[in-house]
Amino acid sequence: MKTNPTDPFDFNQSSPSGQAGFEVFENEKKQSWYFHGNDVGGTAILFSQSYSSSDAAHRGLNTSLKLLKKKRAKLQESPEGWQIVVRSGNHQELMRSLPFPTEAEAQKRLEFFLKVAASSNPVAKAQ
Repeated sequence: MKTNPTDPFDFNQSSPSGQAGFEVFENEKKQSWYFHGNDVGGTAILFSQSYSSSDAAHRGLNTSLKLLKKKRAKLQESPEGWQIVVRSGNHQELMRSLPFPTEAEAQKRLEFFLKVAASSNPVAKAQ
């Protein structure tokens, strides 16, 4: 998938850990911090915007997890397909998923992330 230069989400970043769950990491090349939501196979599905520090990325992830626990994520149709979108109370987009061809497929992935967010260990262990 091509990344739009004005899009704050870089869907080309793969998971550094390759583990299921959420992870925070630094992209040294871009000098930015991000977090991902990885599927059961460890593939990045949910992507964050960039953050200037590890602390800021961790705060963004914690806010996203709280919103997921409250079931505040939405499915949104785009020209590319159906996407999971997590927005904060001020409507800032914190996470966006890869597009899925059907709403049912996006819903299935959302249900997985809702369960992970509600689990006792939603963050993948760093390798």
